[in-house]
Amino acid sequence: MKNLSFMLLLASHLAVAQQSSADWLEKGHNAQDNAEKLACFTKAIEMASQQHTAYVDRGLLLLDMNKPDLALTDFNHALNLKGKDSKIYLYSGVARHMMNDLPGAIKDFGIAIDLDKTYPEGYYYRGIAKYSSNDLDGAIRDFTKTIWIDSLYVPAFFYRAISFEEQGKLQEAISDFNQVITIDPSYISAYINKGAILSKQDRLYEALECFGKVVTLMPDNPLAYFNRGITLAKLGQHEKAINDYNQALKITPDDPAILIERGISLDNTGEALLALSDFDSAIALAPDQGLAYFNRGATKKGIGLLKEALEDYNKAIELISDHPHLLKERGSLYIDLHEYQNALEDYDKALILSPYDPDLHNDKGFSLEQLGRLKEARKCYLDALKLNPNHEFASNNLKKLEDKGIKN
Repeated sequence: MKNLSFMLLLASHLAVAQQSSADWLEKGHNAQDNAEKLACFTKAIEMASQQHTAYVDRGLLLLDMNKPDLALTDFNHALNLKGKDSKIYLYSGVARHMMNDLPGAIKDFGIAIDLDKTYPEGYYYRGIAKYSSNDLDGAIRDFTKTIWIDSLYVPAFFYRAISFEEQGKLQEAISDFNQVITIDPSYISAYINKGAILSKQDRLYEALECFGKVVTLMPDNPLAYFNRGITLAKLGQHEKAINDYNQALKITPDDPAILIERGISLDNTGEALLALSDFDSAIALAPDQGLAYFNRGATKKGIGLLKEALEDYNKAIELISDHPHLLKERGSLYIDLHEYQNALEDYDKALILSPYDPDLHNDKGFSLEQLGRLKEARKCYLDALKLNPNHEFASNNLKKLEDKGIKN
C-alpha cells in the first residue's frame, strides 16, 4: 500500500512538473522578445528535462538568434529523447549548414528524407546545401524532387532557376522564374533575376518590363532602379538611365556601383566633370574598386588628360590584373602617348587572356608597325582578318603595308 501511494504521489508531482513545463513553453511562444522567450524555454527544460519539445523550441529560437552551435546541442538532446524524427533532423541540418558544416548538413537532411520520403522540406534544404557545396546537378535533382512532391513550392523553383543560370542554362532558368511569378506574382527576386538574364541576352525591352514590375511592386527597391538603369544605358537611353540611378542613390546614397554606372552615363551625355565627381565619390567609398579608376581614366582620356588617365588605368590594372579590356584600353592610351613599346606589351598580355579578339591583333600590328617591325605587323593584320574577314582597320592597315612592298 505504501508503495502504491508513493507511486501515485510521484506521478502527481510529475504531472504538475509537466504542466508547469507546458505553461513555460506557452509563455515563451507568447513572449515579445527573444531574451524572454529564451528564459521561458530554458525554464520549461528545467521543469521537465525529459521532454523533447522544449529542446526543439529553444533550438529553433537559437537558430533565429544566429546561434546554430547552441541550437545543434538542443536538437541533439531532442533526438536522444525522441529518437529518429524527420523534422528534428531537418532542424539539425539547418544548424549545421549555418555553421558551414555542409557535409554534416547534407547527411542530416538525408536522414530526414529517409525517415519521410515525401518530406518536401528535406529535399529542398538538402538542395540548398548541395548548391552551397557547388554540386549544382545534385541541387537541381533535389529541387526537382521537391517540386514533384509539392508543385507550388516556390523557393524550390527559384533556386532551381538560380542553379540553371549558374550552369549557363538560361532558358531553363527563365522558365523556372516564370513559374515562380505565376505562383507568386509578388516574388520580387524572380523578376530581378529574370530581368538580369534577359539583359545579358540583349532582350532589353523584356528586361525593362521585369525591372519596371519590381518598381511597381516595391518602389523603394534600389536594385530595380539600378538594373533598369543599366538596361536603359545599353539601349543608349542615358538620360533615363541617370534618372533611375538618381532614384537608386536616394535609397542607397553610398553605393559605389551605382555611382560608377551613373558616372558612365553622365560621360555619355557629355557631362564629363559630373562623371568625374561620381567616380571620385565611388573611389572614396571603395578605394579597391578597380572599375571606378578605369572609368575615371576613360573620362580623363576623353577630355585630353592623358597622363592623368594613365595613372588611373595603372591603378585599375593593379587591382584587376587579368582583364583583357583594361589592358587593351591602356594599350590604346599608350599609342595616343606614342609609347608604342608599352602598348605592345599590353596587347601581348591581353592576347594571352583573349586570343580570339581581332581588334587586339590589329592594335598589336599597329604598335609593331610604329616600331618598324613591319613583317610582324603584317602577320598581326592577317590574324585579325582570319578572325574577322570584314575588319576594316586591319584590311586598310594590311593594304598600306603591301603598297609599301611588305608582303612576306
